[in-house]
Amino acid sequence: MAPAGLNPSLIDSQTATQAAARGSQSARLLLRGLLALTNLAEVAGRRFVTAQPLREQVRLILVGTFYHENWLRAHLAPLLRWPRVESIDVVGEGPTLRLDRVRYHNMTPATPTSAAARLARRWNTLRQVAREVKPDAIIGYHIMPNGLLALAAARLNGARAIYQMTGGPVQLLGGGWQSENPLLARLGAASVQLEHRMFEIARRFDAIVVRGESAARFVAQHKLAAVWATIPGAVESALIAPNARPDFDLISVGRLVDVKRVDRALAIIAALRTIRPGVRAAIVGDGPLMQALRRLAEQLGIADAVEFLGARDDVAALLVRSRAFLLTSCNEGLSIAALEAMAAGLPVIAPRVGDMGDVLENDVTGLVIQPDDAKTAAQRIAALLDDAPRRTALGLAARERVQRACSVDHVASRWAALFERLRDQSRAGASR
Repeated sequence: MAPAGLNPSLIDSQTATQAAARGSQSARLLLRGLLALTNLAEVAGRRFVTAQPLREQVRLILVGTFYHENWLRAHLAPLLRWPRVESIDVVGEGPTLRLDRVRYHNMTPATPTSAAARLARRWNTLRQVAREVKPDAIIGYHIMPNGLLALAAARLNGARAIYQMTGGPVQLLGGGWQSENPLLARLGAASVQLEHRMFEIARRFDAIVVRGESAARFVAQHKLAAVWATIPGAVESALIAPNARPDFDLISVGRLVDVKRVDRALAIIAALRTIRPGVRAAIVGDGPLMQALRRLAEQLGIADAVEFLGARDDVAALLVRSRAFLLTSCNEGLSIAALEAMAAGLPVIAPRVGDMGDVLENDVTGLVIQPDDAKTAAQRIAALLDDAPRRTALGLAARERVQRACSVDHVASRWAALFERLRDQSRAGASR
């Protein structure tokens, strides 16, 4: 049996099974060790380090892996729009953006290194930056490893610890075995014990930030935080006018990793081609599954209908050259790529996965599909592609929905409200 969440059509199942058996036990031991070390640091920090009051002008540290510029901008822009942010230091891996009040530390590694070496490097950098900056809050993106690092560093420096549950509850459920984190994916099966420990660690944060209402209900149901907030990534509506004669019927944007299930998108395109022989699609993004997906496109007979464009820095221009956006992920928080497509005036075609239901309304802002039913999905997409007025109406509604929910100013106001709650909590604690 292939590891959970891994698509069998893209791997050698026997090899995957053997690798999973070897890696599962070591992954569990490593995860337990990291959780234990985080717990020790958190307890020591609470006992020996005095929590500092929040300044009027806050200093923030963000720790995470930021996969592309738009993802990074979606998180930095609203924080910088809030006037009370004095500075932001970003610790992790990924691209950098030239922005006032932002500094970067140890982003993309110069040479390939092991996961353990990268983790140690990130922790050492975070400790050094925290000692220098004396932050008001450290925000960790995903529980493993960045949330754990943020929690430990915040407690040892008297700062607030904030966990960004960007990928939704799947990061914690079953110990996170179905999340996209490579270490957690190696668990191979759900673990009630690890889930319990992950929940306990999540409860140590001063606040949890989720992307949408589904994740917020999860946090409330499991009593994971006294303070939480629903704060999506921020996007601005595209300023480029849509192309009157688009090059692509469908566009999909995202990392080519298993959780995105691009193989399901290819199956839908293959079914769609039987209805619309001239269909054209673009797959934007890069990742470890690139070659496997190219082979799958050839096997499905659609290699000439699908363009694999790789990682691009002109996504906004590509979106307006397309008719609709296709998302087939098995897990999501609230997809930044989908929000950008909606901001560009494209209807989104996707399952109601994660928090996508906050913005995706069937036949209002796009189509809700069952991506495993390629034939039915293809029939519905074909009808939408054949109906230009309907497609335009859905795209305009999608654009308006994102403008209301995910503009930089609106998201900035949500961050401001969260920090005001943390400030009130600090005052209440000091008065007791």
